[in-house]
Amino acid sequence: MKISILAGFMFAANVFAQAPDSTTVDDDWLNTVWTQVDDMVQEEDFKTQEIVTVAGVRGAEAEDNILDKLYYKGGKRAPSQSKLLKAIQTLQKAISDNPKGENVSKQKYFIAQCYEKLGKPEEAKKFYENIVKNHKNSPYFAKSGEKL
Repeated sequence: MKISILAGFMFAANVFAQAPDSTTVDDDWLNTVWTQVDDMVQEEDFKTQEIVTVAGVRGAEAEDNILDKLYYKGGKRAPSQSKLLKAIQTLQKAISDNPKGENVSKQKYFIAQCYEKLGKPEEAKKFYENIVKNHKNSPYFAKSGEKL
């Protein structure tokens, strides 16, 4: 019994210690951008859950809860890679559902931010370029231009 408890503790400590470089976040990003991304993703998930119920199992319940709980920064959860990927998927779906929506430039900016945190600067650059090219009146136009 002691061995299984010790093994479980060592596993959790090992997972925590191996936080990927791509999830390294600074306090400003975590408290501003990620908070907004997470809010937008939750709003989109809520819209989806209002429309579709699949055998009593919702997507949020299928997430990897262990990783979600292990990454903390300054009292706030830092997003895991799986959470960043889910945010990208949710925001891309929101864009495809409403490509002319008022939040499209913001959604694209947040997707780019998530790709940056995943260590995929080329993917992020595509979204920043798209904003600069297609959303000149957006508040995210200048921010995206700075990122290029």
